[in-house]
Amino acid sequence: MEELRLTFINVGYGEAMLLECPDPAFRGECFTMLIDGGGGEPGEFTDRSSGRVPLHEYLRAQGCDHLDLIVNTHPHEDHVSGLPPVAAMLPVAELWQTLPPDFCRGIMRPLDVTLARNPSQDKFLHALNDAAALSVAVEDAGGQVRVMRQGTGVDL
Repeated sequence: MEELRLTFINVGYGEAMLLECPDPAFRGECFTMLIDGGGGEPGEFTDRSSGRVPLHEYLRAQGCDHLDLIVNTHPHEDHVSGLPPVAAMLPVAELWQTLPPDFCRGIMRPLDVTLARNPSQDKFLHALNDAAALSVAVEDAGGQVRVMRQGTGVDL
């Protein structure tokens, strides 16, 4: 790859974008950044005629072998729930998210999704559990978690 590439991935009704930038300082001489991961509900992907694909399947098919950075913009199901399978499959050097890792690892225990009173609550409880699982998976594999706050600016 000789040029910066931004790929929008059809992960259902959520979002996922893969940024690849040539840089000899990174593994494979390419900096890879994933922004959000789409949903994780299997029913979203039963009909593949629309081109929808779970994020981890897309990355595997593209031969992606690492991620230097994952950005989870916020813990809603259609942005975070596709990310835990990716973190289980690929080494992730750094995760940027809004939830502190100590909250994900200790304070917040897995939430009982059976307490949801409607589909919206069910999705949100699953999303919080997925956000915590993502943070723990990245740290357990040796990656770093960075908490991003409103107004934080980062030069890449």
